[in-house]
Amino acid sequence: MRLTLHLVASTGIPKEPNFIKWITASVASQSKSVNDAPAANVNLAKLDETILSPLKDIKDLRTVDPDHVILVGKCQRTKLPYLIKYERNTQQIKLHDFTMDSTLYLLSGCYPVGGDYFEWSDGEGSRAKVNAGELLGVPSCPHCGNVSAFGVCSCDGIMCINEPGIAVCPWCGKEVVFSEESSSKESFDVNRVRG
Repeated sequence: MRLTLHLVASTGIPKEPNFIKWITASVASQSKSVNDAPAANVNLAKLDETILSPLKDIKDLRTVDPDHVILVGKCQRTKLPYLIKYERNTQQIKLHDFTMDSTLYLLSGCYPVGGDYFEWSDGEGSRAKVNAGELLGVPSCPHCGNVSAFGVCSCDGIMCINEPGIAVCPWCGKEVVFSEESSSKESFDVNRVRG
């Protein structure tokens, strides 16, 4: 029987020195001679829940990271997946009588992944969406070098394209027509993943 303990930072990213102190205390409390330690008892140092808290229910996990947008696409030529990553950038916009925050996501990279990516990912993040108008930057395909890795099919699959015209979606196999006009005027939502 395999037991897995999930720990989630209660305030986002744990404060490193406190986290390291907790781990060190836990290891130190167990660093005894094999002859001195009870056979079935393992006791960790008292957990400071301001640093980490045990995950009581798997549903408590966030579906997506609010500081990053990660999208999964497929290369049109190789059918291999890739991940597009954007990082949140919040700026204050000062108008005559008030100030407001504007949040956009800036492209940070596009990474090739192997064909076994889908076996190792749970797909739960696919229920979350982000508007393409909030994403700044379009990467090229890391597998084949197509100019854009951000073509979207009617099946919601993201794929690479090289130019306007007809392309075959690597997700559903249908032909898709891309034009410069439609991509620049439309605002649409895309599926996010956890990475």
